[in-house]
Amino acid sequence: MRWLALLFMLILVPFASAYEVDYTSWGGERYDGAVALFPMEDFTILVGPTESFSEYRGLFLTHLTGDAQEFSKVIYGDVIIWPKDAALYNGYIYVVGQMGDTVFEKGDAFLAKLSLDGDVIYFKSIGRAFNDGANAIKIADDAIYIAGYTKPTGNIKRAFLAKLDLEGNLIWIKEFGENLFEAKALDVGDSIYVACSDGDDVYIVMFDKAGEFISAEKWENPGRDEVEYVTINNGFVYLSGSVENIGFGNAFLMKLDKNLTLEWAVSFGLGFGDSINAVLFNNSKILAVGKWGNFEMKSFNTFIARFNEDEFEWVGTFVSSGVTIPMSAFLEDGVLYIAGYTETSAVEFSIPNFSDVTKETLTKKLDITLSKVSHNDIAPISLSFTVKPVKVYVKNVEGYINAPIKGDAMLITFGKKEEATVTPTTTTTTQTTSTTTTTTTTTTSPSETSSTTTTSTPLSTTTTTTTTVTTTTVYTSQESTTTPTTTPSEEGGICGPALILTLTLIPATLKKKRW
Repeated sequence: MRWLALLFMLILVPFASAYEVDYTSWGGERYDGAVALFPMEDFTILVGPTESFSEYRGLFLTHLTGDAQEFSKVIYGDVIIWPKDAALYNGYIYVVGQMGDTVFEKGDAFLAKLSLDGDVIYFKSIGRAFNDGANAIKIADDAIYIAGYTKPTGNIKRAFLAKLDLEGNLIWIKEFGENLFEAKALDVGDSIYVACSDGDDVYIVMFDKAGEFISAEKWENPGRDEVEYVTINNGFVYLSGSVENIGFGNAFLMKLDKNLTLEWAVSFGLGFGDSINAVLFNNSKILAVGKWGNFEMKSFNTFIARFNEDEFEWVGTFVSSGVTIPMSAFLEDGVLYIAGYTETSAVEFSIPNFSDVTKETLTKKLDITLSKVSHNDIAPISLSFTVKPVKVYVKNVEGYINAPIKGDAMLITFGKKEEATVTPTTTTTTQTTSTTTTTTTTTTSPSETSSTTTTSTPLSTTTTTTTTVTTTTVYTSQESTTTPTTTPSEEGGICGPALILTLTLIPATLKKKRW
């Protein structure tokens, strides 16, 4: 098999290095993970799901500065809250996901608006009788676009695309697709591009901003394929995910024009559950961030691969003793930020020196054909979803830094900013609320009528607990936004030199793990 040949062809030679790599994990005693990150001037905000600090899974927001946390907050309710994606817009963070009991078909999508300090501006459920869930969010021109899935009858699953205003009021929502359809990602340019899957095949569906269907294409391939990401760059649409054509699956990267005509497609990886979860651009270079199999540890590691169009150039991997899975990535001033899920306290970054033969084995052009999907097959229809406020609770927490117990949120910064000059601009927005702070050791149940804020100590220590009781569902919002302007060095950043490190790949049976 092709992946077996690859294992014998890897020849590793050290390189010179000028990169800086920082790695931080944050979490508690149970499973946590980051689905989005937002670099600020002096800290980075992570957002994601947590099981560590409340009875039900909740939403956390933390400010990380190097290997320290400035503060962390958890937003939780009387049911499970599972954030899937987030966006930063005009000094606020908008989060989407799923909440409620999905086993008994009582799940809804949700949309939350938070200040940069994690205060809740609003929290709303979006749905109808059976399960609904939001997987992706984009904001453009003061409008929020979210995509996910809905179950009209409980037995049928179709995708949905919705447009809301910044206050979370529904403008329109469309249901579309065949059974088992689900929207996994979206991006917004002149049109709206929604990446979907039905569990086997990949679809890209295009709408205008009024919610009218324009066109759709389908990639039908033997085996199970999954789309993870879609983005627009210079008028082209890029899709990525996993394709089950080699071993347990390779990653794929695909480029289309704005009318969904295929330009090129490549597979990439080692054939052990590989996937590309984010695609970024640095001048003419394409950076793909994803996960692939760690043969020795029987787990997954995060990788960064660089392409010049469909030509693979190099790949580096964050080698660790446990799982590292990227969920989101951001490129700013030559520095690559990666957020995700980890089960390890440290990583080492390595770049192997591949021969030309090995490069050809690691990546391969995909000979595929996209087929047109008709309006009748997509069958878009307008819906009437219920959007209503949901009562949630907020508490300050502390967790472990770089000491995961089960699984933690992960932040990697990769690259180097040089000769940077920063001009900060600070704005403050305040809403009035009534808040009382006391020192106590009593924890209030989420089912009580007041919102309860509890500051917990690090998990390995015992100190007094500070409880802040907010007597109204209107939350204080204090934001501090910065607008940096930087001049990165030509030799720094993600496209600079490679590292003095090596990567060892040892074949073994891979047991797939998923967060």
